[in-house]
Amino acid sequence: MQLLLRSLLAGALLEQAEALLDKGIHPIKIANGFDLACKKALDTLDDVSDVFPIEKREMLLQSAITSLASKPVSGIDEHPAALIVAAIEICICKKF
Repeated sequence: MQLLLRSLLAGALLEQAEALLDKGIHPIKIANGFDLACKKALDTLDDVSDVFPIEKREMLLQSAITSLASKPVSGIDEHPAALIVAAIEICICKKF
């Protein structure tokens, strides 16, 4: 899945870069713009993200339920949210 997402993102960036090159923008300016956009995106993620201990499973579950509320799976029991929280816990354990 990660490889697919990376490939999709790389393809989208290359499409945009090609359009900018066609407009006569220098490749260095395009690369610098992508770097700037990446830094801005990471800063924004830091600003909007919440950090809390993984031990607070209930907070994770509530966040997942809130996120799913606007999706087609809303109205179903808490099972999908519990699966999401379990996946997060597995990923965190493997990464750290």
